[in-house]
Amino acid sequence: MGGIVGSLIQGLIGFALTQSVREEIFFVTVAKVMGLGSASFVGGWSLHIITGLIVGAIFVSITARIGIFHLAGVVKSVGVGVIAGIVVWVVWFVPLISVLIPNSLSRGDLLIGALILHIVYGTITAVIARMFVRRGTQL
Repeated sequence: MGGIVGSLIQGLIGFALTQSVREEIFFVTVAKVMGLGSASFVGGWSLHIITGLIVGAIFVSITARIGIFHLAGVVKSVGVGVIAGIVVWVVWFVPLISVLIPNSLSRGDLLIGALILHIVYGTITAVIARMFVRRGTQL
């Protein structure tokens, strides 16, 4: 649940920011590069939400199994979420754009903005996961 909400909020913030400077959000560009053509907007959003769901599930699995990452309190959950967002940016986002949109690597604004948005994603995912863990809900 946290991964879906996190990716949706992250995507909406990123979409609003890119629209404000008349640019396209990166996941729609990725969908175009993948050949989705006129379906790139819907396809890009779908891929983004599905990726957020998968990464969120991995996050919950790791935080449940590895003691140091247990979501023991709100402050710790936020800290673990920040770390998770940075890891996702390093392990997934940067390699993905390196392959699919290599000229984007020279854009500091895009890289820093994406890093901040991935930290937002990680934080939201962690806080929502913490809420479920606290209630004892099965994820």
